Amino acid sequence: MTQPASQSLEPPALLVVAPTWRELGGLQSGRMGFTQVAEVGVGHTAVAAFTELLAQGLPQLVISLGFAGAVAGGVLSGSIVVCTSFVSVTNDADVPIEANVKIAGIAKGLMPNALEGTLLTVPTPLLTPGEKFMAGTQADAIVIDMEGYGMAKVAQEHGVAFLGLRAVLDAMDCRLPSFVADILADGGRNEWRHSLSALAKRPYLAPQVISLALLARRAQKNLTQALIDTWPGIGSYLSGQSGQGV
Repeated sequence: MTQPASQSLEPPALLVVAPTWRELGGLQSGRMGFTQVAEVGVGHTAVAAFTELLAQGLPQLVISLGFAGAVAGGVLSGSIVVCTSFVSVTNDADVPIEANVKIAGIAKGLMPNALEGTLLTVPTPLLTPGEKFMAGTQADAIVIDMEGYGMAKVAQEHGVAFLGLRAVLDAMDCRLPSFVADILADGGRNEWRHSLSALAKRPYLAPQVISLALLARRAQKNLTQALIDTWPGIGSYLSGQSGQGV
């Protein structure tokens, strides 16, 4: 886990987290009014790292950024999704978690072209259109990731407002190459090492590697823009809430 750039005796007003620095778009603590920014990793690693961050001090709001896969038709690569609820297939005891209606509404209002819907968290990446379709249909979700539900649950347990923003990497009908699973198993790091290793064994994957790199670049750009678009309105709301002693 990457530690915050600086420590403060006061709890941060806003914590921004994402699995990798790519998904954070280079954002650093103290920039744009974001008190604390952290890379938390993928899957269970992210949940543990996020729990540690909250133990250091509870923020007014957590903004969770990340890439996601589409599990519903019409959800195009590059789309921004405001998560209205979080569900999981990891444990039958996991119950849906609803997003903060006010904050999610502000985010959606500031991004008229964004989608809104349920984020499904899965334990392993879904690579084929069939797998994604089945998961989305069963959970009535539109996007998937591997850590969103766990972090939303931790935030709920600590009484902290939680906003999930996801940029769609792969549309539902996009079949991902198998080395994507290796990248995620490695915590989302060493993308090019895994890609080049796969290409050395299967050169015919070159078009897929290039396509995936372009999709990731667009998703990152759109995710960064989503944060820029929503922060002024959300920041004003949080300031108003603080002024009221909420």
